[in-house]
Amino acid sequence: MDLRKLKKLIDLVQESGIAELEVTEGEERVRITRAAPPLSKSPKKPLVISAGTTMLGLFLGIAFVLGREWLADVFRTPKALEQTTERKCVVLPLIEGTSASIEEHVLDAPYSRFAEALRNADVFAAIGTSGHVYPAAGFVGEARLAGAETVEINNAGTAVSERFHRHLTGPATVEVPRWVDGLIAPGT
Repeated sequence: MDLRKLKKLIDLVQESGIAELEVTEGEERVRITRAAPPLSKSPKKPLVISAGTTMLGLFLGIAFVLGREWLADVFRTPKALEQTTERKCVVLPLIEGTSASIEEHVLDAPYSRFAEALRNADVFAAIGTSGHVYPAAGFVGEARLAGAETVEINNAGTAVSERFHRHLTGPATVEVPRWVDGLIAPGT
């Protein structure tokens, strides 16, 4: 059945008081019905349930994230590490807007917070390949000259391992917590 005929049938149903019209033409059958208004208002219960489950999901998600964060046994800030180990901590600064390396930044700003912290550090640790990858590779010598204990934590010895006082071999996920526990232990 073509569209013109269908349009005429729809107009016929709209203009007349007919509630339903069914036309058969060959093997095609078309039924056109007038939409009836709802007999009663839609209940608000599904809307309330939907909103409630959305809020419940939101609160459970937040609770899960907060619980996971609370149970995580990691240091999020240098201050948290300093409070736990009772030692000064240095974190490499992010230098935005320049292509200069951190080493150049220290040379250009010898009295910067980072350079001062590096000179006053009790312990310098290079974790992973940072012991022999620049710019961090240059920091071991500076820290050692300033009297800091230097520690390299890596899966294997590196070309600069002899520059460090201590070398801990193994995965960082195992060796770093073990090393930090040694720093925290009394008498260290």
